[in-house]
Amino acid sequence: MRMLVTFRPAYECAFIRKYKEQSYIRTQAHRGKHKSPVLHKMTVYNMYIFDRNCTCLYYKQWARHKEAGISQDEEFKLMYGMIFSIKSLVSRLSTVSMKESFTSFSTTKYKLSFFETATGLKFVLNTDTNVGSLDDVLCHIYSNIFVEYVVRNPLCKAGEWISSELFCSELDTYVRSLPVFKAS
Repeated sequence: MRMLVTFRPAYECAFIRKYKEQSYIRTQAHRGKHKSPVLHKMTVYNMYIFDRNCTCLYYKQWARHKEAGISQDEEFKLMYGMIFSIKSLVSRLSTVSMKESFTSFSTTKYKLSFFETATGLKFVLNTDTNVGSLDDVLCHIYSNIFVEYVVRNPLCKAGEWISSELFCSELDTYVRSLPVFKAS
C-alpha cells in the first residue's frame, strides 16, 4: 500500500499555500502535463472530531461505501491511534523543530486531512484521493462552526459527545457546499 504523508510549517498562511499550488499548476501546464486544473469526481467520506483525551466528540459520514466490521468505539480508537502514531513518526523523523506537523496522508483508496488546535482538538476529514489541501476547510470548520456552535454554546459540555443540532446542520451544510463534495 502506498502512503504519502505531508506536513507544513504552522506559520504558513493560506496565501502562501495558494501561491504554491498555482505555481505548481503553471509549471505542469508549461510542461504539457495539464492544460488547466482538472476536476475529478471527488467526495467527502466522513469526519471525526477528537479531544486531547482520545474521546471522539463527533462523527459524521456522508459517503461511506464499506463498513469497518468493528464497533464504532473500536473504530474511533483505531483512528485516534493512527493519528497519534503518524504524529509521533513525523516528529521523530523531522529534521526541524516540531512547529511543523503532518496535515494529511494518502493511500490508494482515500486521503486523510488533519487539523489540530492549540488545545488538542483534532479534526479528521477523509476524502477521495483527488482532493487537494483541505487545511483552510478544516480551519474554517474549527474557527467558524465549532467555536460558534459548540464552544460558545452553554449547553455543550467539554469532553462530551456533540449533540447540538445547530452545529450538525451548519457543518453538514458547509461540507455539502464544498467543491470537493459529491453526493454518491
